[in-house]
Amino acid sequence: MKQFIVVLFFAMLLSSKMYGQCSIDELFPIKHGMTKSQVVKVLNDQENIQDVKELDNKWDHPEYLKGDSVLLSQVNFKFKTHDCLDSNNNEVILLFADDVLYDITLRAWFDSNSFEKCHNNYRSLFASLNKSLPCYEEVSISRKYGGEAEKVKIGEGFRLYRSEQDMKNKPLEYPVVLEYSTDYKCVTNLFSGERCRTGKINKYMLHLGYSNLKGTKHEGRGFH
Repeated sequence: MKQFIVVLFFAMLLSSKMYGQCSIDELFPIKHGMTKSQVVKVLNDQENIQDVKELDNKWDHPEYLKGDSVLLSQVNFKFKTHDCLDSNNNEVILLFADDVLYDITLRAWFDSNSFEKCHNNYRSLFASLNKSLPCYEEVSISRKYGGEAEKVKIGEGFRLYRSEQDMKNKPLEYPVVLEYSTDYKCVTNLFSGERCRTGKINKYMLHLGYSNLKGTKHEGRGFH
């Protein structure tokens, strides 16, 4: 009996360590508003981060800026390990507007035999995020495949907010998006050219992302 209690204690301790401190501010070592050089320096100093890559810059000319332009840049990296994520196949995409970090997206992939692992990550992250983001909307993710009359549900998710006021006003700080979805194997119909499901699964994907347009030219006008 004592041995069982000891094992249970350490199991609870491990679970607490892994999912106990996973607020949105603790998931990533960087924050919105940082410059690209600041972000890259922080990432390169982290032992649990690898494959930091800076992509080429490009200019964007959205209509709502009425002739003005925005310099867009991107940095990608991967987590070797993470106390809040049980996945060794992941990527984080960071988007910058005029050298200001405004969008952070995490994607993690799980093979076709690992739905339970994907869903456990999804539920654990939601439980942790919900502590500091108590208001949320549930969403269903669907996709239309060739040869099928209706859209097929492939996943679900949440839009999490800090308050009901934020849910109504849709501020410059966008909701935290947490989703999981199923990637089905598809084949091309030789007659119609449509992509059709085979019934087999390629993988499952976990998606977590959030944006904050404060300090950028986007300012919510026409963005997304």
